[in-house]
Amino acid sequence: MAGTVLAVALIAAACNSSSSETEQDATAPSDTMATTTTIQASTTAPPTTSSTTTTTAPTTTTLPQTSTTLAPTTTTTTGATTTTMPTPSTTSTTTAPPADNRPPDVSITSPGNLSSHVAAYDPESKTFRAVVSMSATATDPDGDHVKVDWYSSLSGYLGTGPYITASLVTMYDSSQPYITAKATDEHGAVSEDTIQVIVWIPSDT
Repeated sequence: MAGTVLAVALIAAACNSSSSETEQDATAPSDTMATTTTIQASTTAPPTTSSTTTTTAPTTTTLPQTSTTLAPTTTTTTGATTTTMPTPSTTSTTTAPPADNRPPDVSITSPGNLSSHVAAYDPESKTFRAVVSMSATATDPDGDHVKVDWYSSLSGYLGTGPYITASLVTMYDSSQPYITAKATDEHGAVSEDTIQVIVWIPSDT
């Protein structure tokens, strides 16, 4: 009988111990329970990279003026290319003569004034012409180069140079054209000498 009581007591104690452990397990958190970690979002803004803009003032370089060749302008359109050549500007320079420049001296030495010259028929031009040799002296007090041009009041320009052979035309039986020697120095100063000659056609021609 005592043995039976002891056995019951041991069973009851075992049940109480098991119930107590069960309650402890129910209240205590499990070692294997997942741990929830709340990560607070960072409210700190990422560092701002400062941007520095540096403005460099333009440098102006003045080049010396030189004579340049203009480059052509090329215009390209659909399927065609047009090249336009620029027109260069033209600048003329006139040098004024010296203030103390003096005109040349000129004198006709041949033919003589009112000299007579016979005209002959020229079948090529179908006119009457007198061939006359002419000469003049021209000097310049400043030592400039002098050009001599010859003119006739009837025939116009006759030639250039201190010595020429001119063909004087007459439209009538007798003509009396004026012959002028015009001297011009290298600065444009002019002087003239004029004579008159007689050109005539023989009556038996």
